[in-house]
Amino acid sequence: MSAKKKTVKKVEKTEKVDVKPFDYKTWILVLFAVAALIVVIMAILKFTQNEKIDSSYFHDDDKKIVLTMDAENADLDDSKWEPEITHMVYYYDGNKITSARAFYEYETEAEAEEANKNLGLGEFADGKKVNGRFVVFDVNKSRYENLTVEKLRKNVELLKEINALILNYDKRSDEDEDE
Repeated sequence: MSAKKKTVKKVEKTEKVDVKPFDYKTWILVLFAVAALIVVIMAILKFTQNEKIDSSYFHDDDKKIVLTMDAENADLDDSKWEPEITHMVYYYDGNKITSARAFYEYETEAEAEEANKNLGLGEFADGKKVNGRFVVFDVNKSRYENLTVEKLRKNVELLKEINALILNYDKRSDEDEDE
């Protein structure tokens, strides 16, 4: 190739380069997208981590009412995976029950994992997961939707009268912390 053709090709190449001005809108959109992605990732991490459950969780407060029962009184499951202790936790706002969960408590995390594999949802639950020594069931809304906080408190009083509840629950989880 001759020198003249090489020069022409170089000139053509340099002429084809189109330098665009700095586009602030694109960079701002990219920064917003990255920030949104970070927020979504943080939210996913926060909501997928298990909440810490110890004996203090199973006491009434201004957002929940807790019923702690032994296997005989709970009578939720008649399989070999029925736990020795069941906690029914009703969450409320004002006089309305907003949700409920059943916590099946086992001696060890391994027992809870095994029970989770073998327990079905049944008619009373919409979902379940393992959290430490507990298999946690999300109670089906139909089981509490007509229940008010006032009715629930009356039921609790009746259960106390017949000694169906474990009162003053401060059991295994505190013992584990001392070890």
